[in-house]
Amino acid sequence: MNRWDSIRQVSFAGGSLGLVTAVRVLRSAEVRPAGGDGDAFDTSVQLDRPAITVELATRSTDAAEALALGDAGELALTLEPARQGQPAREVRLAGAVLVGLELVYHQTVPAEAHLRFRIEAAGPGQDPFSAAEVTP
Repeated sequence: MNRWDSIRQVSFAGGSLGLVTAVRVLRSAEVRPAGGDGDAFDTSVQLDRPAITVELATRSTDAAEALALGDAGELALTLEPARQGQPAREVRLAGAVLVGLELVYHQTVPAEAHLRFRIEAAGPGQDPFSAAEVTP
């Protein structure tokens, strides 16, 4: 089993987002009852509107300051392997839309940016998330 312990590179819509310190990917869907037995409990559920939310933090605000809410494109990140000789991991999210941008300017430490993206499938049965191992 491979492990990845650092973020090598992150890009959005073809532009690099430098000094990324953390990335969080949340896959979720709305849940609604699809059937019941007439009692208090549902017997099955259906998932509606599956979506992915990605939050990332960066210590470089240059690229973030140039972005605008609603900007869209592919979000891609490459993760470094924990052990030398292992393949890196590349994660791609098609159709990412920037829905949140927070710039924090501190007094005594470097500024940072927090970006939030929303990704939805282009159509039924399509998954905008893909991940694969890549050799350097």
